[in-house]
Amino acid sequence: MSWPHGRSDFSAGRLLNRVLLRPIIWLRKDLPDWDPGTINPEFSPPVTLDRGDIIAVGVEHIISRITKIT
Repeated sequence: MSWPHGRSDFSAGRLLNRVLLRPIIWLRKDLPDWDPGTINPEFSPPVTLDRGDIIAVGVEHIISRITKIT
């Protein structure tokens, strides 16, 4: 889902099986020679990050589960 902003609602029963959401943040622009002062020295700051690089991954959320019918 790559909308620039907004909200999406799914009515009950529209999502099938197990559905997981995991928020991801990526760069929209290049970030050359970035050194915020908190990068571990093993990464040899400053670092250059490119457009599209993933910079954060959030906790996975289950929003729909498979239910057994008995």
